[in-house]
Amino acid sequence: MAAEAANLFTWPDYLVMGIMLLLSAGIGFYYAFTGGKQKTTREYLMADQNMHWFPVSCSLLAGFISSSALLGLPGEIYSFGTVFLLSYIFKPIGVVLALVLFLPIFKRLKIISVYEYIEMRYGKVLKYIMLVTGLINWLLYATLTIYGPALSISVVTGMNIWLAILSVALVGILYTVIGGLKAVVWADTLQLVVMVFGVIFIITYGSIQGGGFQEILEVNKLSGRMDILEPSKYLDFDPRVRHTLWGLGVHGIIFLMTAYGYTPQSTQRAIALKSNKDMIM
Repeated sequence: MAAEAANLFTWPDYLVMGIMLLLSAGIGFYYAFTGGKQKTTREYLMADQNMHWFPVSCSLLAGFISSSALLGLPGEIYSFGTVFLLSYIFKPIGVVLALVLFLPIFKRLKIISVYEYIEMRYGKVLKYIMLVTGLINWLLYATLTIYGPALSISVVTGMNIWLAILSVALVGILYTVIGGLKAVVWADTLQLVVMVFGVIFIITYGSIQGGGFQEILEVNKLSGRMDILEPSKYLDFDPRVRHTLWGLGVHGIIFLMTAYGYTPQSTQRAIALKSNKDMIM
């Protein structure tokens, strides 16, 4: 019991977490009562089409570097090795393809959602089919995204998991509903800054506690997790191999092209930018 209590939050931890939640909610209230006060569709859903590229970029990164990545990727590497990191070589290609092939079209047509384009191009039937499948997909994704931080909060505070899920969801819903896209973008930017500094701190602290980077590298070599340094393990066309260079390449390109090219999350933010030049930045 004493060991479990030592791993729980103390008052400074609660203070930091509370400040973070209050700042996120505060951003929503700020944009709810400033500017046009979110009274028009253009402001509420498209941020007046006047957003700078930097917060929009941070918002997209925060959206895709969520708990599923921060908790899932370390688990993948711990269990199956570092070869998955090769996919990040190909992912910039997917982003470039999205910028060239998809986003300029949505920006020119001034549509809020990719589903509007589907209706314009292919009709209502296909639009509703994709709308339903897309809704199911995003509900599943949102479920995992919310569950990750809620589980972490539950573990370190002893809070009931359902109460933790409700707390995380309510804060996100609050600043989104009252502050519109502007609040979402700036709250995401705040959260990205916190995530980046948190990851840097964890890597630094973990390296010190583990005896230094070189020691950690040697331990992982002995455990077989540094398979990224063994090309024979991933230069293979056998579809039964968990990760191959070719499979990771296809995954990296298609995943980022779809994520940044024609998901509602990316198209709405592209429309919010001032110009195509900002979108390329």
